[in-house]
Amino acid sequence: MKLGGYSLKKLEGMFESLLWNSRLVVIAAVVSSLLTSIGVFYVATVDAYYMLSHLAGGIALIGLALYLSHASEAGHGKTT
Repeated sequence: MKLGGYSLKKLEGMFESLLWNSRLVVIAAVVSSLLTSIGVFYVATVDAYYMLSHLAGGIALIGLALYLSHASEAGHGKTT
């Protein structure tokens, strides 16, 4: 059987060739997506670590400020 001047066998061969040759593009996209996701995970992990470390430092400073303010109000501590 012919379709537009091409036999169906020839069209099937061209389609299979197109699919087979496109596998490299798909593999490249998958590998680049995998590397990008690993990179984003790393950046987010480092960002979360630094955020929590800064948060812990801020909480410590707030605790110190509250302690000093209560101590000075009660007359128990020296403030300089």
